[in-house]
Amino acid sequence: MPKLSEQDLQARRDQILAAAIRCFCRLGYQGTTMRDIFTESELSAGAVYNYFRSKEEIIQAVAEQTRAVDRANLEPKDLSPESAVATLPRLIELYFGDLEAARQSGMARMEVSLINEAAFQGKVVTALKTNRAEVRKSLTQFVRYYMAGAMPETNIAPEHLAELMFAVHQGLMITAALDEEVDISAVAALLPRIRF
Repeated sequence: MPKLSEQDLQARRDQILAAAIRCFCRLGYQGTTMRDIFTESELSAGAVYNYFRSKEEIIQAVAEQTRAVDRANLEPKDLSPESAVATLPRLIELYFGDLEAARQSGMARMEVSLINEAAFQGKVVTALKTNRAEVRKSLTQFVRYYMAGAMPETNIAPEHLAELMFAVHQGLMITAALDEEVDISAVAALLPRIRF
């Protein structure tokens, strides 16, 4: 059998991760078995196990992918107070706009499933907490610059405002996971209007 190129190896890995995400979205983390992932990816057990030894390793890889996307969205280049004020609407659109897509794709259900699993299982909690800590750090940095440009006289701690945004996002994630009749975009659009 010919040896796969680095590009082919990465494509195979991505194929497995995409299949696992579809399973997690459809069945939840706990409800998904490795066999489900083999079937969904259309690969043999051996092919999948060449990349990942367990569901926990797969979810850690999914978490790493998510961190990369969050980093790109939450850490704009050349961040300054002026650029933070100018890009806040775009940040909110990216950070909250994905929730409607997450509702449709099942990603919201997967996220809530992982939060639930993390409350009971150590390996998943590590990956989830790492992701959440990095999002908080990036969001706090952005908010710090935003406040310097838009609210220089405020005595609000940037980490508290960032935590409020994070909490709103998490609450709306649950709303999306439960497919509740809430206009997530309208709620998110209120955030730039809030003055402290």
